Amino acid sequence: MFGFLLASVLLALGHHLFYRNLAGTPPPSYSIPGLGVSRQEINLAVGSTFANLVRSCLGFAVSLAYVQLVWHTTKRSKRDIHVADLDKALSARSDFLVILNVRAWCKWPLVFVVAAVTW
Repeated sequence: MFGFLLASVLLALGHHLFYRNLAGTPPPSYSIPGLGVSRQEINLAVGSTFANLVRSCLGFAVSLAYVQLVWHTTKRSKRDIHVADLDKALSARSDFLVILNVRAWCKWPLVFVVAAVTW
């Protein structure tokens, strides 16, 4: 989890430095032989790749943190936990309708706050 967070910060820094290096300069004179792409398109592709990698790493970090929070909450709960409740908590990242379930919010408020933030 922390590795993905660190990777996303480093990739975001790389994204910033890449665009800062390009600011105010004409596109560099590199090309790919046989392809009809401009130098500016290559720069945009590299920048978009950085941005998508940052987003993916942050998504992995948040997903891992969410699953750990669900299991930690389950383990420390004093109440009986039903399989349906556990299923709702674990599916809240992929099913927005689960977040609208008020009973689930009452049972595990912190878990569903984190799920709502990830949406």
